[in-house]
Amino acid sequence: LISDTLSGVSQVKFDISSLTGFIDQWRQSHCSEPRPKPPVPGPLQELQSRKEFIHTVSIEALMRVK
Repeated sequence: LISDTLSGVSQVKFDISSLTGFIDQWRQSHCSEPRPKPPVPGPLQELQSRKEFIHTVSIEALMRVK
């Protein structure tokens, strides 16, 4: 979803992939059973379904990784 032509994106993608693998391994060894997600209030559910919200959260996550 992120273009490789942007400066430094390849390294960010590699870092995210590494973190994802680490989190998956950690989860398998520390979380024996999945916990049910709490219900999401209506207004929050509507906000999360908007494309702008998803993009904003994704960009914020990338900035925090770096």
